[in-house]
Amino acid sequence: MLLVVIFLLLTLDISSPMLLSRTVNRCHRSARSLRLLSATSDSIPPPSPLPSNTSSSYRGSPAPRFRQHVNPLSRKYQQSKIHDAAFLTAFTDPTLPFHLDIGCSKGTFILEMAKKLPGINFLGLEIRAPVVEYALDRRDRRDLPNCHFLAVNANIDLAAITTAILTTSTITYASIQFPDPHFKERHKKRRVTTPLLVSTLAAAKTKQVYLASDIKDVLDDMRDTFRENEAYVDATGEGYYETNVFNHPTERELAVFANGKPVWRALFDLDESGFTTNEEDRVEVGLLKERIDAANDVFGVPFDPVEEKVVLQDGVHKYVIVRGVTPSGEEEVFVRSKDVGYHREMAGDIVARLVKGGYGSVSVLGGGRIQYDEGERRAVVYGFSYAFGKGDHERVGDIIKRELDLKEVSWNDEGTKCHTRNVE
Repeated sequence: MLLVVIFLLLTLDISSPMLLSRTVNRCHRSARSLRLLSATSDSIPPPSPLPSNTSSSYRGSPAPRFRQHVNPLSRKYQQSKIHDAAFLTAFTDPTLPFHLDIGCSKGTFILEMAKKLPGINFLGLEIRAPVVEYALDRRDRRDLPNCHFLAVNANIDLAAITTAILTTSTITYASIQFPDPHFKERHKKRRVTTPLLVSTLAAAKTKQVYLASDIKDVLDDMRDTFRENEAYVDATGEGYYETNVFNHPTERELAVFANGKPVWRALFDLDESGFTTNEEDRVEVGLLKERIDAANDVFGVPFDPVEEKVVLQDGVHKYVIVRGVTPSGEEEVFVRSKDVGYHREMAGDIVARLVKGGYGSVSVLGGGRIQYDEGERRAVVYGFSYAFGKGDHERVGDIIKRELDLKEVSWNDEGTKCHTRNVE
């Protein structure tokens, strides 16, 4: 290469600085070309063939770049891709409970979760097919039999997917993390969290749904959509979760943290009492009310007062508020919030105790949920009961604050308004 440069300098008129610069640049380009040619030498062996079970052409390649935004309402993405339960064969044990990650992108989150929790099947849904191809390759390299990805539009194929899953298993969790914000007003209809999607998750009895975004407006919009569906209760109360409930951040979440930006999160619980409207549970609730009526007709039972007006269990649990009248005619009200499956179970326990203790005019005034932090002495009252109706959250809040001397109690009347009682 040095000889080439010397030859050019001797044979060309280099009195012009511009010409000298061009000559040097040509030499640099020639050097790069020589290096590229040497890299294709026959002395370098060809790459090894890919294993037969490789699902993607990305195996062993650097992480590719993908198109960030697509229009889910375009004709291309309005076609159903799931017509049967064939995708379940990708799981070694399709009877394990499922976690759906809607808008999973490259799959980092559920790949880590699948490794950590082998007793759960993780299914990632992503609208961009090349991204799913890449995620499948990552899964294959990790040899995860409880993880799979589908290239689908969730608002088109979610019903078919959940129907297939329910033939062999249940859906315990769903997550929607950092979805495309579609900022423009005319594009907001493209957002993934629609009333149809929420209704589909509810119909599949998806027990918990976790939401996250680095755009507060997007998180609030998702949250409002879930709140409008009576099957779900906002377990977050009126604030936001400060940490990732699964303790495994997505790639986007890590990038947001690196930039020092906040993440907004919310968690929704399926109000399983909403599914007590089947015949068996209707009968059970009816029998409980009949027992209450019959007990109120019995007189002369020795009075044994119930001293504990309020019993709260730490965490987020259903609650009922029950009244009873003492022999002297004084009304007493009791609040119970425990980890039970149905409001009627908790109501039945306190009703039986009041009746046995000689209380009259016993009745269940309603129910909902209480998020109670025993360490911080704070509580949030919200939600409703399908069996007994919505309790008087303000009254319940005042009772539990007074009886337990709590620092702060707030209540949510309709899932949109929050009121607070602070210690004076």
